Amino acid sequence: MIVVDASVALAWVLPDTEQNHAYSARVAQAGIAGVDELVAPRLLTTECSYRLLKYGRQRRWGEAKIAEFAETIDLFNMRYFESSSPIASLVRFAVRYHVQGYDAVYLGLALHLGAKIATLDGGLRTAAKSAGVVIA
Repeated sequence: MIVVDASVALAWVLPDTEQNHAYSARVAQAGIAGVDELVAPRLLTTECSYRLLKYGRQRRWGEAKIAEFAETIDLFNMRYFESSSPIASLVRFAVRYHVQGYDAVYLGLALHLGAKIATLDGGLRTAAKSAGVVIA
């Protein structure tokens, strides 16, 4: 099982480095091949929507192109989990692992599920290693 963060999902569709595309493609392939189940907090949908819209508007893409990229991400049959952590608990967890609030949700899910994590975010990678979570 792999917890996928927004940076990896967005690298499936947006311009990025060759290294980041290769990494995100390996994660996608693990899910497609059934080697690992891809999971994410529901937060991923909000993060991806925000970043796709921002990126698309900056480049003056129309609604159709932005939606096409969103639909491509949706094709990667991920199982989503709701997060119902109280704000204070999330803040304490984020401070403990030195991550932002969004990243704390991904890391917390990986810990809860005993899953690996897939991320291109250096801070989240460092926190995951500190927490004993395997980087996919």
